[in-house]
Amino acid sequence: MLGTAEWAVRVSLTGPDPATTSSVVVDPADRRRPSVAGVDVVAATAVRAVPVEDGYWAVVVATDVRSAERGATFRWFLEIGVVETGSGPVAVTDPALVPAPVAPVGSVQLAGPGPGRPDRSDPVTETVSSFLTALVTGDPAVNRWTAPGVDVWPAAEAGVFGEVELTGIAVTRHAGSAATARAELAVEIDDDSVVVFAYTVQLVEREGRWEVTDVGGAPPLSGPVDDPDDDPTVPPPSSPATGVTPSPTGGGSSSRTTNP
Repeated sequence: MLGTAEWAVRVSLTGPDPATTSSVVVDPADRRRPSVAGVDVVAATAVRAVPVEDGYWAVVVATDVRSAERGATFRWFLEIGVVETGSGPVAVTDPALVPAPVAPVGSVQLAGPGPGRPDRSDPVTETVSSFLTALVTGDPAVNRWTAPGVDVWPAAEAGVFGEVELTGIAVTRHAGSAATARAELAVEIDDDSVVVFAYTVQLVEREGRWEVTDVGGAPPLSGPVDDPDDDPTVPPPSSPATGVTPSPTGGGSSSRTTNP
């Protein structure tokens, strides 16, 4: 469904592809305008989907478009309707330019404390640190730290990253010798660039040894997610960031870089 919205936005801005358009949008390809002159879609990523009714969604797509005349890349937020049909999802019309979506403050709370300074004397911390380091550095022995029957493949090839450091962790212990760890891993890309990855690691203790049973990027929540209809207020749009100017349409933002 999200992929359909992304593709339909591209079709709307750059013109139809007769070989594929009929399976993506409701309007026949020969009824759609040929293209938007001087506009090239650099990237289109769905960032929000709100149900309108059963099987029908309003999807907001963050769309980076390049203007040939201005030599700049603009980010537009385009909303398009996508409906589920017996043969798959289809977009119902051209998209609308809308303000950037804003997440309601406090609508989601994560369970447990946030990552803090690692305690190297904690055996859970040591297991998580060793396991995640092996995971991102392409160590073929990554399953040395997993429980029996749990097989994990390295997330990257060896040599892709430089130094790796566990910079933050929060461990929540559960009944039955189980624990959940929220961990932050600083990974060196080159001499001047470091990226931080956030992991949630599930572990169990077996024969005095902590072992990983699951790893991912979605930490547990403290409770049900708030229904957006519970708070109908709409927060005011945020001010443009430094160095960013409004797009020529009045929506989204503009950046002089090709990778905003």
